[in-house]
Amino acid sequence: MGEWDIPYPSTDGVSCGACKIASVLYSKHQIPALCMAQEFTEAEIATIRELLTQRFRKDIEIQLSHSDVALSSDQDFLTKCPTVFWHVRDANFVVTKTDNSSYRTQFFYTPHDQFGTGVEVYGDLKQCIDAVLQSQSEYEKKNHGVDTVSAERSFD
Repeated sequence: MGEWDIPYPSTDGVSCGACKIASVLYSKHQIPALCMAQEFTEAEIATIRELLTQRFRKDIEIQLSHSDVALSSDQDFLTKCPTVFWHVRDANFVVTKTDNSSYRTQFFYTPHDQFGTGVEVYGDLKQCIDAVLQSQSEYEKKNHGVDTVSAERSFD
């Protein structure tokens, strides 16, 4: 996991399955600053959907939200940033847009099982999504003996 806190989905009318998990993880109580990033564009959302469909061979529901994120390890306040969330089998995935061409990502199972990709910030959305999907696939294969691509085909 990187040095940034797990995103905390907002409760401003957008809810997701990770809200309860994320609320347990959320430990800072400052009022967040506004992120300089614009919302995810239709093109970015289409890219995410396309990559998820390629990976899981079915449509995966994504949810748009906002996360309160510490943009640097020395930052003592949180910044509200656009976030995409999805859940596949037991894994939750988040991608946070920290400016118009910077993305952070991680996947998690529980508040205590959070994983990053080894790269804190990506300048390319496709690389960001590919990396988190690859990291999660390697994690499942190593820790559970699951080939997630084959496993997903059997759930169709």
